[in-house]
Amino acid sequence: MRTLTPQEISQIDQRLESLKIQYLEILQEIRDHYFTELEKKTVDKFDATFQQLNETFAWSVVKGMEKEVRKATNRQIGQLQLDSLKFWKLGWKENLVYTSWLGLMVIAFLNFGITGLLFTTSILSFMVIIGIWNKLGFKDALNLSITRHKPLNSLKVGVFSRMGFAFGMLPWIHFGTKLSSVDAIFDNSQFILGIIILIASLYLFSLVKVAFHQKLKPA
Repeated sequence: MRTLTPQEISQIDQRLESLKIQYLEILQEIRDHYFTELEKKTVDKFDATFQQLNETFAWSVVKGMEKEVRKATNRQIGQLQLDSLKFWKLGWKENLVYTSWLGLMVIAFLNFGITGLLFTTSILSFMVIIGIWNKLGFKDALNLSITRHKPLNSLKVGVFSRMGFAFGMLPWIHFGTKLSSVDAIFDNSQFILGIIILIASLYLFSLVKVAFHQKLKPA
């Protein structure tokens, strides 16, 4: 075993940068594999081994790895969301939280209409963001540099994609309610759209549990 030189490490990093790897987990896995294999070789065998590794981790191979990671992560997220919605299997504390949140949304709807629902639902989105950043670390969240490609945690990508799907539709729902003259529960269009937002909120609530769940890790 030997220690790679700064020039050799730079060569590895340049190769990985050229692949534009989407997920941080894959970047770390491949980089570790490069280091492990190349540290076993003498200096004169570096170039040949490096080329072999480049062929092993060709563009198509890396994209296949990304696909598998995405599938595995989505399976984890989806299963935990499903489990969190099985009220009959939850403890009384969790059911109390669900009931309290539902009551808060009903109160918001009765007093402020669709606007109240949107506001309370936005709180769920904020909780998801805080939970994911807390789980994966705030360092990546605060890195706003756009000068280089930055792989992301697959867990964050999966959760934020689902959050964007649910929460991103709500402004359009809100716009649809403006077509109605009265923002009240007795107005049919308002009531139906309110129910849709409640469902979206329930979906986001399950993502809150995903974001704070200690057993769920990046794939």
